[in-house]
Amino acid sequence: MSILLAFILSFTMTKMELIQENAIQIEPYRTTEVTNELAVAEEEAQDQSESVHLWGVATITHYCNCAECCGQWAGGGTASGSTPQAGRTVAADLPFGTRLLIGGHEYVVEDRGVSGCWVDIYCDSHSEALARGMYQTEVYIIDG
Repeated sequence: MSILLAFILSFTMTKMELIQENAIQIEPYRTTEVTNELAVAEEEAQDQSESVHLWGVATITHYCNCAECCGQWAGGGTASGSTPQAGRTVAADLPFGTRLLIGGHEYVVEDRGVSGCWVDIYCDSHSEALARGMYQTEVYIIDG
């Protein structure tokens, strides 16, 4: 357990250090179509007997399964034991299985490595993770 905590802290500190050194640029909060996105999500949720509520404005980062992103856990499964899948897997400080709506796309919390209102989205490659960058946006939890 202490090894996992040490990894999480070092991973978070590494990203924070890069931000402070301006090696990672944080885009300003994206406000485009947020109201419309919530309305569409709520409509879809009602069709499926689900509800959607705002978790918060989260920092969004991206990672892959390489040694640079995952250290000693590179190439392995997620903290929940699943195989990470681009377009589905995210790391967040929420219970495993929590469904999140980010930018109109549904993701599932299957991994750890970040804390607070921060979501790390799994990508198939390191170059894709870097290209998708870091930004802040509203994140919704899908209940039901």
